[in-house]
Amino acid sequence: MSDSNNYLYDTKVCILDSINPDSIARLVGDLTDLVMRLPVQKSCPIAAPTVNPYVLDNLPKTPRIIDVIINSPGGNIYCLSTILHLLGIAKSKGAIIRTTATGLAGSSASMLAVQGTPGFRIMHENAVHMVHWGTWNWKFTQESEVDKIAAYMKKSRTALQSIYLKHTNIPPQRLKQLMRDEGGYLMPDECLKLGMCDWILKTNGEFVR
Repeated sequence: MSDSNNYLYDTKVCILDSINPDSIARLVGDLTDLVMRLPVQKSCPIAAPTVNPYVLDNLPKTPRIIDVIINSPGGNIYCLSTILHLLGIAKSKGAIIRTTATGLAGSSASMLAVQGTPGFRIMHENAVHMVHWGTWNWKFTQESEVDKIAAYMKKSRTALQSIYLKHTNIPPQRLKQLMRDEGGYLMPDECLKLGMCDWILKTNGEFVR
């Protein structure tokens, strides 16, 4: 257990704070240890659950499941990449990554939520996704650096957009609008339509898809 609100508990990755180098340091170490110890599952089709993403009786074989619980404003995109790298290794070993947005899935936390295993991405009915381009604090001392930073920011914007274009059904123009507005807040019903989640969990325990 870590002093940070971002921590690993058994097979649950809890992202309950900003994502930055200090807040994920212990989590990354613990998650690395978990992922490296995961056995490789034999290949089998993973059918999305039809009634409840926590009821997996319809699967011919139940792979290891890593739950990612999200209530975070987001944070450093490179720290996110570190987490996604480890979860990607887990996927390559046959694990299911089940993401649940319980409150705010903002910025890079939103990008984490949408990259769960298809059919296993959940939003609480009071949760919200926030899509934007991000905030940048560039410092430069020479005029020549301005053009370099501008070129890098353009590439970064394309890379961030590609995450949503690959893992959701958000139309490109709608995505540009959300990112340009610097804070596109999306409620569960719209997230479901846009393919950002697969299930909405109601407060009465009912799952809607």
